[in-house]
Amino acid sequence: MFALVDCNNFYVSCERVFDPSMWNVPVVVLSNNDGCAIARSNEAKRLGIRMAQPYFEIKHLVDKHNVTVLSANFNLYADMSQRVMDVLRMMCNKVEVYSIDEAFLAFDGGANASFDKETCDLLEAGFNDLSGSHSVVTKAQMAEGFSSDHVEFCNKRSLSEHRIRRDLLTDNGRSHTYREGEYAFRKQATLIRDIVWRWTGIPVSVGVAPTKTLAKAANEYAKKHEECKGVLVLNDGNADDVLSKIEVGDVWGVGWQYTKLLNRNGIYTALDLKTSDQRWVRKNMTVSGERTLMELNGQSCIPFEGKKKLPKSIATTRTFRNPVTKKSELKQAVASFTSRAAEKLRNDRGLAGVVRVFVRTNRFHYESYYSGSRMVKLYQPTSYTPELITASLSTLDELFKAGREYKQAGVILLDIQPKNEFQQSLFVGKDRLEQKDALMKAVDHTNNDLGSQMLHFGSAHGTKRMWDVQQKRSPRFTTKWEELPRVRLSG
Repeated sequence: MFALVDCNNFYVSCERVFDPSMWNVPVVVLSNNDGCAIARSNEAKRLGIRMAQPYFEIKHLVDKHNVTVLSANFNLYADMSQRVMDVLRMMCNKVEVYSIDEAFLAFDGGANASFDKETCDLLEAGFNDLSGSHSVVTKAQMAEGFSSDHVEFCNKRSLSEHRIRRDLLTDNGRSHTYREGEYAFRKQATLIRDIVWRWTGIPVSVGVAPTKTLAKAANEYAKKHEECKGVLVLNDGNADDVLSKIEVGDVWGVGWQYTKLLNRNGIYTALDLKTSDQRWVRKNMTVSGERTLMELNGQSCIPFEGKKKLPKSIATTRTFRNPVTKKSELKQAVASFTSRAAEKLRNDRGLAGVVRVFVRTNRFHYESYYSGSRMVKLYQPTSYTPELITASLSTLDELFKAGREYKQAGVILLDIQPKNEFQQSLFVGKDRLEQKDALMKAVDHTNNDLGSQMLHFGSAHGTKRMWDVQQKRSPRFTTKWEELPRVRLSG
């Protein structure tokens, strides 16, 4: 059995951990340059604010309904994500991190089958000493989908006082008799939901099913239907009923192009796709579509991947708040983006063989619109920032066109391979490679300890950073000493 643990409105939830006044009010988090909405609370969604909607289009809603608007605080979100994943690893020894706010867990069965013994003893004995400050769930937090039994649990002194009653286990609002194994999975999923909330302050939904695709569907359903209380176990008795209420475009692996194709052929729900002809699906949606069909029918085709896989590409892109017209400013931006991408590359223990750079003007200015990109193949794969910056800047002699106003630029690292598996060149000494590696380790270690960009390359930082406009960012509470909350005592 697979479980998908998904953090609810993750970026907004991270902000609410440190500012409880945001509970039960509409909240929107904006992109890097405060350009568009990338996260919305449930209250903001109910106002009609769409994902990725430009800020200028929702400004009237913000003013009318007093919406709290924040700039993205990715340092905070990354750290909170790590905390959530660490809690999941404490409770389950098979965790596959899928994204910053999602993870798949592999359940072996039984009430605590995937939990190690030490963790089980801790959980059963009670965890009041480790619970932090999140000991009370308010009515405002209940509005985010916390059920009465969830609230009761979070306000108890220890886990041993919390008991999941069989009469609370329902699907679609109807009582359902769980077999012992299904009850164990439900209990385990509920335990995960409650402990992640108690230890991190982040609300999550948990979907459990025999396949990853079904687990995704169960999670999606549990998140939108209050009667599930954030947890849903799909089984033979309720799977078709749930799938009939999920639009086919919301099925994992079905993109918008396939959605239009399926709708034209009378397939509108996940259940319609599940009962489709397998040969037709393979012909029209290739083997990936057939795999999705088989997953919906309970046949696991997507394996569990516990080890982190190298990404196929690493990109750092930005939209400039104000147009860039000078080549020197564009060089600074591209060098900075390359430096950040190289840092990500080293964090994944990878090497890049190709660097791609692109620049664009404003796409809404149709008559003067310009978009160009160039790729540079490196002599040998590397994660050494100076070499990557040199390669990326070499493209600007061709890409930069004087007199144009550039609105966006980006650097993409391609042909990524594991650091410990690449074929070393005969013409580059091993000592030189070790020196480069040691320098990058020192830079990364310093920046991790003392703050991002404490050490940086001169070409990447000029007098101003025209892409770093975040007027509404909250403090980086967990990663910056100087931004910790301050308490003043009087008297």
